[in-house]
Amino acid sequence: MDMIYNGTNITITLHANHNLVNPTTCEIYYKKPSGVTGKWTAQMIGNDQITYNTQVADVDIPGIWVLQGRVVKSGAIYWTSPAQMIVEAHL
Repeated sequence: MDMIYNGTNITITLHANHNLVNPTTCEIYYKKPSGVTGKWTAQMIGNDQITYNTQVADVDIPGIWVLQGRVVKSGAIYWTSPAQMIVEAHL
């Protein structure tokens, strides 16, 4: 697995447990190591992959991040299992 460093561009991909083609909403929620929470607007790739290409400022602090995908399709809300991402600091 490649190391993830703060202040770099990465692609985050989460896997859903459902066939979610053509959702009305696709987001990745995050919790930073500092406890700050937020969300990114993501895209659905194929039937079950939620993906987001980060900007340099998105992954801004080192530590353990918690990520969870949320998809809305036909009025139903689907969540992925939470995932952790370890971000390392530059020297």
